[in-house]
Amino acid sequence: MEGKYYPELSLDFSQLIDYVNTFSDDFQKLRFLSQYVRLFAIYAEHEPYKLDELIGKFPKKFREQVWELYKKEFQRGLKTLDVKGEGDESLNEIEALIEKIDVAMHKRMGNKPTQNIVWHELRNRPEQYPVEEIIGEVGPKQFEWFSRDGKKHLMQYSTFKKTLSNLRSKRKGLP
Repeated sequence: MEGKYYPELSLDFSQLIDYVNTFSDDFQKLRFLSQYVRLFAIYAEHEPYKLDELIGKFPKKFREQVWELYKKEFQRGLKTLDVKGEGDESLNEIEALIEKIDVAMHKRMGNKPTQNIVWHELRNRPEQYPVEEIIGEVGPKQFEWFSRDGKKHLMQYSTFKKTLSNLRSKRKGLP
């Protein structure tokens, strides 16, 4: 299945992006890219932090379609998970959210995600997790979060790493 409008499907993303950039009109790009929405959404499941860079210059409508499909699939995956920590009063709000993200990404990726990947997911996509809005202003090395009583807290990356490590050691053997 190779030709002018159907490049070989085993192409890597750089070749696909180069091909799309040969189109001068956004409508042509969108029309061509519409067949790859699912492929990009699947890629987002594995490396969401790189996807923004890859599709940053594509038409806005395409980017929205990719992230909407990713979000829909991710929400469906979360509903099937039995995430430890949900309703666990021994965990504060941010610990419960970190654990939820870590477990969900572990199940989705098939292996333990790095701390950096979990950090990125927490900072950039907290709205995709079924929790109340607890994340506030986000910076490169820290973010604000709010406890149940409305107090504002600041979490540094180093604190996050230690918290995630502690949560993982409590789970032992579980995802």
